[in-house]
Amino acid sequence: MKHLIAALLTTIAFASSASAQNFTYEIYGGYAFKDTSGLQHGTPGNDFPMAEGHALGVGAYTDLAGFEVGADFMITDRRYAGYPTGVESTSLMLNGRYPFQIANGVTGYAGLGLGVIKVEYDNSDSEKYGYYNTPGGQISLGVRLPLGANEVLTEVKYQTVFKDKKINAMEQKTQEYNSFSLVFGFRF
Repeated sequence: MKHLIAALLTTIAFASSASAQNFTYEIYGGYAFKDTSGLQHGTPGNDFPMAEGHALGVGAYTDLAGFEVGADFMITDRRYAGYPTGVESTSLMLNGRYPFQIANGVTGYAGLGLGVIKVEYDNSDSEKYGYYNTPGGQISLGVRLPLGANEVLTEVKYQTVFKDKKINAMEQKTQEYNSFSLVFGFRF
């Protein structure tokens, strides 16, 4: 919840300065798909599967010679399938996106991002076991549709850390991270 509040406050702060600059802002939420990234337990390749979860975020972009450049702040939260433990992530990415026209008023885009991802392992919503910050990347593909003077969007995002790390509080077990999400949002 604290991440959502921080994301909303960031969006409001960005929007308050929008009148003097040529920025667009996005707020989105959606579904983080289940997969096998997560805690390596015992022998390599013996990973606990992750259940589905949620993704929330905000972004701010400007046009630069036909490309969109900006920053994106996203959080994800997924549990291990059948367990109360899970992985939360918080990312800040600097993104470049290439927009292209699909049809009258419908814009598609493809993007790449680089930044930092905080990966946190927890036992429940109130008990945290440890975290690490590490460089990571993002690939995105999305579509925007006009809605009055604004737009609605849907986007597929894939994020990964460049190197999995060990979390000391977890007896030096390696915590992997990648996230594949489908989000829906509003651009203004």
